[in-house]
Amino acid sequence: SITLSLSLFSEVPTSAETSMKMTMSFILAVTNAGLLLLDHIHFQYNGMLLGILLASLASLLQSIKHHSARLEVIGSVLFALLLTFKHLYLTLAPVYFFYLLRRFCFYDDT
Repeated sequence: SITLSLSLFSEVPTSAETSMKMTMSFILAVTNAGLLLLDHIHFQYNGMLLGILLASLASLLQSIKHHSARLEVIGSVLFALLLTFKHLYLTLAPVYFFYLLRRFCFYDDT
């Protein structure tokens, strides 16, 4: 909406009527409820997804520190939950796969 507002004011008004129309267009564009809701909901949703990703990574990092398989399962479940919300995070799946493969299948007994 900011880009739209700036484009409205890029031309110099030639009359008072044109100036009034541009001002009204600016006010309608900036206070458009649809744009406000879309922006806020979209960014809050992505913020929630980032929080789930960080919680998943934190669980995996804590599992390394405390040698806890329970924390690894929690991290894996959080990542699976993250994938149900947005498939874009599927690009991180190989990292989780190889980490869990190494951790559970190729572990060192010492």
